[in-house]
Amino acid sequence: SLAELVQAPWLSMAEPGNAGDLIRMSFLAAGLSVPVPAVYCNSHSVALDLIAASDMIGFLPPTLLRSCIAAGTLVELPLTQPLAPLIGGLYMRADSIATPAAKAAAKVIVALARRFTSSGELRRMAPIAEPSPSHR
Repeated sequence: SLAELVQAPWLSMAEPGNAGDLIRMSFLAAGLSVPVPAVYCNSHSVALDLIAASDMIGFLPPTLLRSCIAAGTLVELPLTQPLAPLIGGLYMRADSIATPAAKAAAKVIVALARRFTSSGELRRMAPIAEPSPSHR
């Protein structure tokens, strides 16, 4: 549980004081004290190496962890309660036309939002599937 991890040495990917800090939001949502990260690191590859070479823990995207877990250098700690919900958005100027790349990004974001909403999950180790034709 998160309560067991309050005193753990954390590696944070979010800048100190960042309102979108998943560690901070998750502990506050659970009514717990917010752990003070031992290290702040905004590089995913360096974060993986730091965690693998120490006793630190952190929240990292599962796609980054897949090869480390398969190689046995990191393990996933299953949590009994969900993390704070992630909030995201896609914005563009009102007077512009979306490029093909922006349209593709929007499709992925919509597909993820629908999957998270319908399943209640925050993440999944399986690759993201292409949106079905009905969602395009």
